[in-house]
Amino acid sequence: MRTLTTALLLAIAGCGSGPPNGPFVDAALLVKAPPPTSQVALRLLLVGDAGNPEYARCALPAGRNAAPLDHCVMQQAAAAGQLVEHSALVLLGDNVYPDGIPDGEGIAQKRVLDQQLLAAQTSGSALLIVPGNHDWASGRPGGLAAIQRARARVLATFQQPAWALGTTAPWWIEKAGCPGPGTWDSPDGRVRIIGIDTQWWLHKDEAERRTCGDLAQVEKDAVAGIERALATAGDRLTIVATHHPMASFGSHRLGSTSPQDIPSPPYQALIASLNRALAAHPPHLFVAGHDHDLQVLRGGPAGVPARVAIVSGAGSKVRDLTAAPPGDQLVFAQGGHLGFMTLDLLTDGRVLLTVTRSEKASARQPGGFDQQVFDLSDLLKRK
Repeated sequence: MRTLTTALLLAIAGCGSGPPNGPFVDAALLVKAPPPTSQVALRLLLVGDAGNPEYARCALPAGRNAAPLDHCVMQQAAAAGQLVEHSALVLLGDNVYPDGIPDGEGIAQKRVLDQQLLAAQTSGSALLIVPGNHDWASGRPGGLAAIQRARARVLATFQQPAWALGTTAPWWIEKAGCPGPGTWDSPDGRVRIIGIDTQWWLHKDEAERRTCGDLAQVEKDAVAGIERALATAGDRLTIVATHHPMASFGSHRLGSTSPQDIPSPPYQALIASLNRALAAHPPHLFVAGHDHDLQVLRGGPAGVPARVAIVSGAGSKVRDLTAAPPGDQLVFAQGGHLGFMTLDLLTDGRVLLTVTRSEKASARQPGGFDQQVFDLSDLLKRK
């Protein structure tokens, strides 16, 4: 009861006349003294919606001149990856705005994608990519070709680091434009990440969706594939990674005219498919982007068949929250600030989550970055 009371008091304190942007924090889960990085067996860098060509630029670290990594959020992610021996960067979609990689020069679009690849290269991280609706040409005809161009650029540019060779290609949903799933097992056997291209359900061009096969059969096979990947995970920590969240207190929580909004019929059909896929063997975490904010929710109370649901979609754009999460759902929520999340699997079995967010509420001038660390170990235990 102390946890919920703390969460509610902090949520109430964060509310004022403006947007309910928080931060809203369950203080009972905060870690006052994080362990040394030598205790991190695997670090997962969860970055969504980092593909704005007009991303916030930060000064280069001293001595870095060639192929400059000046994307503020990707700089921070790369720095976090460099602190540990093994890390993986998981890009949660909308990796290139506004309409994915164009057919032509597209210098700004290619540059912002390259910034994300460079962050993985700089940190020695494995790279895992799921696409979002903007990567699919914002859901319009030509989206399939845009996805295929992005995949080709990634595979031609990036190779997994030596420690992760043999796991999977960075675009780990094998056929671009199909829902997957793709499965990545860390070499140490600690984690299985299951990637799903949820935009396939929401794409408006039915002919492009049919390149994967009969729509009903493709959906059935995707659900069965997700079920199988979860059922065979053994003792691994299981994470489902998509672009679209199943629950959110961000801007896509409202509205129903766009298929990108949670109340819309196409989005509800997507959620129904995911519920079927996850019901028998719920994952430990469901991780997504899409809303341009930072949220960590208790999955069950939020209506997500996972122990914890994460929205990390503030990689290059920011939006306000539409409501403060109720206390029984809340771990953390922050709107209006750039940022990302880091999941650490420790050698002693604990799982810590770090929220890294900009000091200023701005998508172009973030100032510095600060962090809060949460211990998710008890939340992630199976009942």
